Amino acid sequence: MHHHIRTGQSLMELLLGIAVGAVFVIGAATVIVPALRINSQAGNIQEQAQLGQELSNNVQAWAQGSWNGVLALATGTANRYYLDTATSPFVAVGTSTTGEAVSTCGGAGSSTQQACFTYDRYFYLSDVYRDANGNATSTASGNYYDPSTKLVTVVVAGTGASSTQPMDFYSYITRNADNVFAQTSWIGGSGQTTSTNFVGTDYAAASSVIVNASGSIELYYGGGSCVL
Repeated sequence: MHHHIRTGQSLMELLLGIAVGAVFVIGAATVIVPALRINSQAGNIQEQAQLGQELSNNVQAWAQGSWNGVLALATGTANRYYLDTATSPFVAVGTSTTGEAVSTCGGAGSSTQQACFTYDRYFYLSDVYRDANGNATSTASGNYYDPSTKLVTVVVAGTGASSTQPMDFYSYITRNADNVFAQTSWIGGSGQTTSTNFVGTDYAAASSVIVNASGSIELYYGGGSCVL
């Protein structure tokens, strides 16, 4: 009995198997590579969002403690600032081109060391106006300037090899924590010569005024008067 060795056929099968495997590998690569790219982009967007939210929160905290510092800053997109949080209280630092360089490695919560990215992070202020209904607007014409409110725009963008589309974050800061001393009645009369920390009905002195029984006052000059 003769045995035939099928060497040639086995080699062809092996080559065919390698070719089929290569097709699957190439096909898998065309799916995996874009998926990895999308995952990397999603990680960058998440990092940008976290950096933007962090700076927005810090600006809010800084404004509550130093409204005079807010008013001292120039407004407009050309006036970029970043916040120095290494000091207490925070300090707004001006810069002409870029803001705060922030380096990150890997996505948020990543347990592995991935490529590092550098972001520019800064903010600028815009004046706020109020229309006849008290609504906030950026339009100055025909509206009233509100010195107690500013619009903050935080910008975060990748730089260099990690360049990404800038991401903007908008929020309002206001001097709403200040107490308002509103005195509506002066019926207590004159004689209040010292400072006070509560709203009363007294005043220091007055001339040419009439205090009504309701506590309101009238400016009196000549033959007429003006009720306040």
